[in-house]
Amino acid sequence: MVVNPANPISDIAVEDVRHLYLGVRTVFPNGQPVLLFEATPIAGRFYAAALDMDPAQVKRYWIGMVFQGDPAVPPLRVEDLKEVKRRVARHPGAVSFLPTALADSSVKILRIHGTLPGERDYPLR
Repeated sequence: MVVNPANPISDIAVEDVRHLYLGVRTVFPNGQPVLLFEATPIAGRFYAAALDMDPAQVKRYWIGMVFQGDPAVPPLRVEDLKEVKRRVARHPGAVSFLPTALADSSVKILRIHGTLPGERDYPLR
């Protein structure tokens, strides 16, 4: 999980990740509106690990939310992983998921339950 470097959050719970990507939580604690990006090439792995859903289920979920008139905005699909990183770096409320190898100082990697990707207890594998 990555956010804009200006975002004050540095650690997040798996349940909060679910709440972000299911539109339950639409603002960060500092009041900044959440802007979700879907890194489409790796969305299947992310959604399986974080939401226990596949991309088709996530899409149906969001269609239902929109149909019900929910004001939450679904993740914006981005096909190029480098473009995902550029967009997260440009937008203060942006959040997405990227392979660790692509993350650099232009984005902030979030700890999940105090662990970073690659650490033994990291929950999103």
